[in-house]
Amino acid sequence: MTIVTFDEFRNLDFRVGQVESAEKVPNTDRLVKMIINIGEEKRQVIAGIGNSYTPEQLVGRKLVILANLEHKKFKGLDSEAMILAADWEGGTVVIFVGDDIPVGTRVV
Repeated sequence: MTIVTFDEFRNLDFRVGQVESAEKVPNTDRLVKMIINIGEEKRQVIAGIGNSYTPEQLVGRKLVILANLEHKKFKGLDSEAMILAADWEGGTVVIFVGDDIPVGTRVV
């Protein structure tokens, strides 16, 4: 495990976001394209969670994203953040948050 300094950790911008839309990425097994509202803006996020969730299970849910991560392309689609998820029992489990936490809230 790589140790990060407190200052490095403090630079990470984790935000509560709400999935506004989700769809499977064509010709892939696992990729899902989501539009996530993080308050002041919306982000397109491509995540490898299609084996664990259908798009319908994601829409409306609140989750945590790393908002200031460098953008990355997956199958030609720009991913503008990363969701927090856990590898568990051979699958991927998204870290969802309660509906009472407002969209855009910074996670510390």
